[in-house]
Amino acid sequence: MMSITKRSERQRDRSRAKRIVVAYGFWIFLLSDIVMFSALFAAYAVLVHATAAGPSGAGLFIRSTSRSRPVVFLLRATLAG
Repeated sequence: MMSITKRSERQRDRSRAKRIVVAYGFWIFLLSDIVMFSALFAAYAVLVHATAAGPSGAGLFIRSTSRSRPVVFLLRATLAG
């Protein structure tokens, strides 16, 4: 009887330790995503108007068709798939 309670206590301790590790892993993943996307947004904010005398985004893309194309592609993918 004593060995069963010791074994169940060990299993409980292991499962508790595993939950703690999983929880820390989730927070590390979440914080790394926050750091990555904040770096991307900061780079965009700094470089949005820095085109080095080249064409801007408005000069490269036609706005009327660039809004409808993703919708068309998504519809085609869902209907064909």
